[in-house]
Amino acid sequence: MASSQKNWLVWKKYAPLNRFACKSIRRMITAPTWPVRYLLETLITQSEPSIPELLFGGGTPRKAAMTALVVGTVLTGINHGDGILAGDYPPVVKIILTYCVPYCVTSWGAATGKLAQYRDNQAKVVLHEEVRR
Repeated sequence: MASSQKNWLVWKKYAPLNRFACKSIRRMITAPTWPVRYLLETLITQSEPSIPELLFGGGTPRKAAMTALVVGTVLTGINHGDGILAGDYPPVVKIILTYCVPYCVTSWGAATGKLAQYRDNQAKVVLHEEVRR
């Protein structure tokens, strides 16, 4: 018996048992790995939310304003409290910047957190699709 016939008989004997394993091996050989596939699908089919969407959507401005109000008041009291109590008021620009910094930090943190969550969700979707196949 030729070796090709022998291989065919072995394949024919074990093929019904290994049907799912053979399909998954064939897929592993032909399909790109999941990070590459994730990258391709993200770039081709879905776009990430834009920076304005991240900064001004989902209640971010309200949360940032509340944080700026609390943290800005505390920082103003720490940095300029003795001058204010003495009746010597600091320049208005410094007070405005004291409130702007926590607002910007909170907005940036919320935007990067939303973007990381979006990317993580997309990776889970692609991974789930890979497992499902």
